[in-house]
Amino acid sequence: MGSVYGAEHAETGQRVAIKVLHAERAREASLQRSFRREVQALAKLHHPSIAAVLDYGEIRASMASHGLPKALVEGTPWFAMELVSGRPVGRVAGRWRWPQLSAFLRATLDALAHAHARSVIHRDLKPSNILVSAAPEPTVTLVDFGIAQIFDRLDGQRSNSVVGTPTYMAPEQIVGEWRDQGPWTDLYALGCLTWRVVCKELPYSGSPRDVFVGHLHHPLPDFEPTFPVPEGFEPWLRSLLRKDIDSRIQCAADAVWALHRLGQPVGVERGRDTDYEPESTHVLSADAVSP
Repeated sequence: MGSVYGAEHAETGQRVAIKVLHAERAREASLQRSFRREVQALAKLHHPSIAAVLDYGEIRASMASHGLPKALVEGTPWFAMELVSGRPVGRVAGRWRWPQLSAFLRATLDALAHAHARSVIHRDLKPSNILVSAAPEPTVTLVDFGIAQIFDRLDGQRSNSVVGTPTYMAPEQIVGEWRDQGPWTDLYALGCLTWRVVCKELPYSGSPRDVFVGHLHHPLPDFEPTFPVPEGFEPWLRSLLRKDIDSRIQCAADAVWALHRLGQPVGVERGRDTDYEPESTHVLSADAVSP
């Protein structure tokens, strides 16, 4: 949808990240609406584990004298966010064990609880959209609410497209049922990500269509953790990944409360450390993925 530039505030010297729509698409009304929705969603969130919005606007002709890239045309929407350090969780989680995983889950669920309490869901939660910093203490930051849905401000128009990253999409997201999407949709994505960290493989893999069919119809595979986890962890994880919305954990606060109640890890170490490549967001026709 856009590009991200590093920048510096002219008066304060603060380093920021500025996101702008691609010039050739800046005039598309639908993308401008998506861009404004992203700004509105992020502006409502103030949490140490969510990248904050600092300012927004449109490119003006007078800005050309400030050395802007030529690709940025007049009228292009932009917004400035805090510049976040860290690496995508997919680049570091392959070496984690239970202490690192549990700390990551608590921080991520706390950030999601904050967003969900303000009627914002992410809808594209995946490894490349969660940054982890190791210094001075490990921190987690959620980024790119680019397709977030402010679900108390829906305009009543049902979308005919399916948006998200196939391997992390909940069943209700795959079939395009926006009325059924909510905090539980993000929890399903976090469940897929967690399964991958613990088992070193995704619950469902293959072509996008194969993955969609798996999410919609196939049972989860056997749970085979590659490092010791608490005895109650598998039921907890499976409760995030239930296909039926009403059977799934409904909110991040309940998920983190249940996580706190788990005991110490049990089991044996096996498998190997692996990092994995980020995956792309897809926009597909709803008709192409219907059961």
